[in-house]
Amino acid sequence: MLQEKLKEYFDQAEVVKTLNADLKDVQQSHESYAEIEVLNKQLKDLRGKLANVTEVALIKEKRDGAKDRLNLIKEILMAEMSEAGEKEVEFNGKKAKIVAAMKFEKGS
Repeated sequence: MLQEKLKEYFDQAEVVKTLNADLKDVQQSHESYAEIEVLNKQLKDLRGKLANVTEVALIKEKRDGAKDRLNLIKEILMAEMSEAGEKEVEFNGKKAKIVAAMKFEKGS
């Protein structure tokens, strides 16, 4: 039964993949596609100029450091919760829960 559901999942994933490819083909063949590509390139150039502004770069550097620290704290919290046998911790109405997750892998 579980294998049938997994097969159904992979079959549906293949349908979505095919539809995404069809959508991409139709979009690229549209008359406005070339204009969109030009605008996207201009937008990318403008974003690049903005990213080179010193103030923006400093804030991004601080943000990246804060994200790294956040991930480290999360890993420490998860380890300490596991060691204490806790599945959930609450602080000021906010909760951290350890939950199971499912991961799909391609076969070799």
